[in-house]
Amino acid sequence: MLEAEAKGTMVDGIMSLGIGVAAIVVYFIDNSPPFSFLRYTGDFFITTILVLLSLKTPLMVVIKSFTELSNGKVVDSSLQESISQLVTKHLSPDVMLQNVKIYKVGMFFKVDALIHTRPDTADFSSLMSQKDAIKIDLSKKYEFCDIDFILS
Repeated sequence: MLEAEAKGTMVDGIMSLGIGVAAIVVYFIDNSPPFSFLRYTGDFFITTILVLLSLKTPLMVVIKSFTELSNGKVVDSSLQESISQLVTKHLSPDVMLQNVKIYKVGMFFKVDALIHTRPDTADFSSLMSQKDAIKIDLSKKYEFCDIDFILS
């Protein structure tokens, strides 16, 4: 929500700056043709141009917000890499991490770790302690989070 507000403020600032520059330019336009019509319609043209140039930012915020609200998978590669490294750090050598899926709803992160372990070496109490350690480490960086192991 804070990111959306910051981007909205940035778009407002860019539009205000553009309109201010356009007002100064229009002030120096002579009343004689061929550009005299800009004295009356210049603000419309500059506003239209600024809206078209800044349309991408609000659309991206809406798409990202919709993805979060619909329990969508996080596609941010730096976040994905950071959480994958954190999960890998706490896994024992006999457990292999195959994939990490991160879902974000608002401030809440849900991490699904697809792991592989040999059936003869699977120790579920050890897996639970590893899961708890990962959750504690995740909670230091992300306040609201949960992790689930999915065995393959």
